[in-house]
This record gives sequence, structure tokens and C-alpha cells, in this order.
Amino acid sequence: SNHLDVGTIDVLTDAFRQFDGTIVAITHNRAFAVSLEPTHILHVEDGKVELRDCLGPEQLTEIAFQPKKDARGAVVAEPSE
Repeated sequence: SNHLDVGTIDVLTDAFRQFDGTIVAITHNRAFAVSLEPTHILHVEDGKVELRDCLGPEQLTEIAFQPKKDARGAVVAEPSE
């Protein structure tokens, strides 16, 4: 979704919502991820993989869109909107 315009993302999101199957979406775009209304999140970080239920946009943000921090706790990367 990084190189798609807003209209294209909207069309893609609508198509995904109508699809009656499993979708694996890898994105750094919080608005796109929230619009997909995921039921599960596979979070990969620092060589660890965690599968979690997703109970709504707040939990999605809590799990997947926190700033990346270095060993000292300093923010090194902010998630994109």
C-alpha cells in the first residue's frame, strides 16, 4: 500500500472486504490495516513471531504500530499513518 494513491487503496480495501477467504496483508500503513478490520495479527519483531486475536483498531495499534525503540529505549522509527 506504500505506493498506492488513496482511491486505489479504497478500491482494494472494498475488494478485500467482499472476499470470503483469508487475506495476508503486510503493511506499514495504519489506516489501511485498520480499514481491513483484521481478526488476527501475526506480529514479527526481533526474530520472534506472535499470533494474536485482534479485538479492534485500538488493539491493532497497540500490537502492530508502536514506535520501534533501540536497546536504550530511544525511538528509532515511528509507524506511518
